[in-house]
Amino acid sequence: MGYVYLLHFSQPIGNLKNPKGTAQHYLGYTSRSLKKRLEEHNGGTGAKITRAVVQDYKYKLQLVRHWSKCNRELEKQLKQRHSPVSLCPLCNPVKTNCRN
Repeated sequence: MGYVYLLHFSQPIGNLKNPKGTAQHYLGYTSRSLKKRLEEHNGGTGAKITRAVVQDYKYKLQLVRHWSKCNRELEKQLKQRHSPVSLCPLCNPVKTNCRN
């Protein structure tokens, strides 16, 4: 059991002329301490995309949502939606008032 978490980037990255060619979120899973995993992402030693956000773009990462006591299956289900923006309370405050 661990945590599924959603990070929001302070600015989108990628091809800003093509909305489908950009990213502003990272959905991840950790079976370890969520705090330590976030420190890795913010320190530039996390996932490749968060490393680029922090080191190359110099943008900030913000934890906007997390689900506790879950496994990788939830991460997989959420990623299959292909819509992290729909889960983000910063981008979509009305829809995310529920627990999941």
